[in-house]
Amino acid sequence: MNVVINSDTSAITVAAPLSKAGDSTSFRTEMDLIIGMTACSAPQSNNYAFKPIQYRIDA
Repeated sequence: MNVVINSDTSAITVAAPLSKAGDSTSFRTEMDLIIGMTACSAPQSNNYAFKPIQYRIDA
């Protein structure tokens, strides 16, 4: 999701994502966690194409 905030008007818009196929994000935790994950339902958040999310948890 790419949320753009116009600095002049403070208007908020959802634009096409900046990420590309194969991009990833990694987190390292230092304590036990409970994680909730969701996919945004705004059509613009994925260029109007709803696709599955891939995720992996390494223990």
